Amino acid sequence: MSDNQPTPSPSTGVEGAGHQQEPGWAPREADFELERVLAAARRGLFGEEAAAPTRIGRHRIEARLGAGGMGEVYLGVDESLGRKVAIKLVLPSLHGKQGGKQGVERLRLEARALARLSHPNVVQVYEVDEHDGRTYLAMEYVEGQTLGAWLQVESRSWSAILARFVAAGRGLAAAHAAGVIHRDFKADNVLLAADGRVCVADFGLARTELDVDAAVPGGDGPGAERRSTVGAVGTIRYMPLEQLDAGNVDARADQFAYCVALYEALWSTPPFAIDSVEARRAALEDDRPTTPPRSAVPRGLWRV
Repeated sequence: MSDNQPTPSPSTGVEGAGHQQEPGWAPREADFELERVLAAARRGLFGEEAAAPTRIGRHRIEARLGAGGMGEVYLGVDESLGRKVAIKLVLPSLHGKQGGKQGVERLRLEARALARLSHPNVVQVYEVDEHDGRTYLAMEYVEGQTLGAWLQVESRSWSAILARFVAAGRGLAAAHAAGVIHRDFKADNVLLAADGRVCVADFGLARTELDVDAAVPGGDGPGAERRSTVGAVGTIRYMPLEQLDAGNVDARADQFAYCVALYEALWSTPPFAIDSVEARRAALEDDRPTTPPRSAVPRGLWRV
């Protein structure tokens, strides 16, 4: 929020509102309507770079945590329960694109499936709804760090790495049993809670590395290779050939990405070339991952 914008009321989180919080107080519908009007005005004036909303649904927004290819992430508080939540708000532009609409609808369907799933190794989805015409997910807020960050802080033993990946694998398996495919499994999409719990996050919210009409490396002329948002959801270095070429994936794509991420974590090098899309495809077609360097990691893990 810029210095010249109104400061949100500490009691309501709605700009310009001055209600005092009384015992048993709950936000009024008028407060929500005011926020919707303000959000629409911000969008009209500033587009997608408008100031962060102060409320999303019944949640008071505390901070903006980050953004990805499909939307923004906020820290919110469910005031009815006094519970912190992570809120993922889909970008308004995706609701208008043909490919984006399909992705948003898939997101809503899979989020509802995840909401019915309760597993210690999967971030819990509490709510799927709309705010001012934009889809949002209210999810469990996990305090901690990503598995990717944990791996970067210091050298880790192979057994410690394997233990965390085994837990993440259990979460993936539970999601697959519920009919949900991740499409972008990697260490950065696994959270390590402060209490040691391992949680797989960002199901259906994969970053779109190859966007609609966005040329992949190799030029942007008439012959440049292109991929649609729906057909190339994920991170290229973890994609199997089927996902890279057609985008039609099932649980096996997650299993492939899981193995690539585990290989990188154990041996600090990728199993396949990642210099370009073409090099990646050639390596996958050859179907020969790089033999890992000698290390303390048991060779039996490589054979698996």
